[in-house]
Amino acid sequence: MQQVFTNPPKAATVYEGDFVAGVITAETKAKEGDYDFFDFPTIGDAGAAVVGGGDAAIAMTDNEDAQKLLAFLATPEAAEVWASKGGFTSANQNLDTSVYPDELTALGRSRCVCRDLPVRPV
Repeated sequence: MQQVFTNPPKAATVYEGDFVAGVITAETKAKEGDYDFFDFPTIGDAGAAVVGGGDAAIAMTDNEDAQKLLAFLATPEAAEVWASKGGFTSANQNLDTSVYPDELTALGRSRCVCRDLPVRPV
């Protein structure tokens, strides 16, 4: 990150995750508006591409409390707790994007093709 924000810069771009806005503001003198992102390049007419990862919650026991926890973790309310801290893009379509702490993260979320996944016990 430092190489992009030195004077003169030693790099023009970096390949990072949705957490990068927090790293930039914590480790450099850059402020919101000094940085942006661009869509990952597509191949042919494949359409917009998103490179991402995900987290999973798994219950290792079949009890009512574990199922309630998993059901809660799939709610917009649970996603809001994490998303409001920054550095996290929620896949929950029902999360209000205004909870993101910065415009860049909210914009990144709006470009994601995310789907709600049902919570199903194994």
